[in-house]
Amino acid sequence: MGARHWLKIVINLSKAKKPRSNKKKGFSVPDSSKSIVNDIAYEKPEAVSLLVENIAATRIQTAFRAFKARTALRYLKGVLRLQTLTQGEFGKKQASNTLVNLQSWSKTQAQIRTRRKRMVEDGGIRRKKLENQLKLETKLHDLEVEWSSGSDTKDEVLARIQQREVAAVKRERAMAYAFSHQWRPNSKSSLGTKDSKLATANWDWSWMDKWIVTQPWENRALVELTPKKVNSPANKAPKNSISPPKKTLRNRRLSYGVATNANTKTETA
Repeated sequence: MGARHWLKIVINLSKAKKPRSNKKKGFSVPDSSKSIVNDIAYEKPEAVSLLVENIAATRIQTAFRAFKARTALRYLKGVLRLQTLTQGEFGKKQASNTLVNLQSWSKTQAQIRTRRKRMVEDGGIRRKKLENQLKLETKLHDLEVEWSSGSDTKDEVLARIQQREVAAVKRERAMAYAFSHQWRPNSKSSLGTKDSKLATANWDWSWMDKWIVTQPWENRALVELTPKKVNSPANKAPKNSISPPKKTLRNRRLSYGVATNANTKTETA
């Protein structure tokens, strides 16, 4: 209703302006007024300039008002077209299609976000795996540099490293459990002096015990085990098998020399 009301007002205004413009076109200035204007222009040129400015201002105002009226008409026509489109069947179908498309678009955006999160999580897991592999490689490199003459394979070394890690984790858990569940006797009246001394001696850990538990004693055990493998009886066996023939050869040579000396003595005799 508002758009139609504005259209009627604009049409009535355009109809009212048309006869005025016709009257202005048919209006003729008399000769007496022309002579007065010429006299004023000759005597007072400032007044003529003011009249010209007023006429120009009125023309500019009329042109601007016409422009504004045209823009208002265009706006009203567009509003009417939108109303006809939205109220019709085509507009309803288009609105339903847009809603469906918006829902599908929101679903696709949610899927993209979930995929991005999964990619980020997978990347973090891969980085952790690579870091663990690099740590193992560095440990193996250190073992190769610090070469021991033991006859251990790569699998055995890896199993030993894993056992060390598991033992370190268990040690830390045991220490935490022990420190959190330490028994400290508070009441001396219930227990005697001897019982209290025994309890403190058994349950309160000294600084030496704590230090011994935290130290990695496995490395020392491995260092002590490696030279024993070198001096094992399996390696000594071939030496014992080779040494007796040498002694027999020497004995044979000596016996052969003695025999030759005996022969020479008999010949001389």
